[in-house]
Amino acid sequence: MPTSLPWIFVCPASRGIGHALTRRLLLTTTLPVLATTRLADTGVTKASILDDLEASRADNSEDSHLSRRLHVVRCDVTDESSIRQTAGAAAELFPPKTHHLHLACAIPGVLHPEKSPAQV
Repeated sequence: MPTSLPWIFVCPASRGIGHALTRRLLLTTTLPVLATTRLADTGVTKASILDDLEASRADNSEDSHLSRRLHVVRCDVTDESSIRQTAGAAAELFPPKTHHLHLACAIPGVLHPEKSPAQV
């Protein structure tokens, strides 16, 4: 029986910790990465993540083509239908029969302040 192929999931990756983590994972692994963004134009996030990374990659192997390994999909963690669409995209990109999730980083921050700044 053939071994399944690993992949990585980072949610969200449009800025902050998720953005930096996705960049680091692309540079230090050879695994495909599925990253998410709330932006409607996923290309903006993908371009931001890849900015200057190809030049900093030392090897010229097939795996060094970072843009082929990075997949960015829209996901709003406050919207259940958006989460289902992301799960569907993941299953399409990485079919469970041939792939397995190697690493998942779910690090969204949702702010629901209990008090206004004037009440603090």
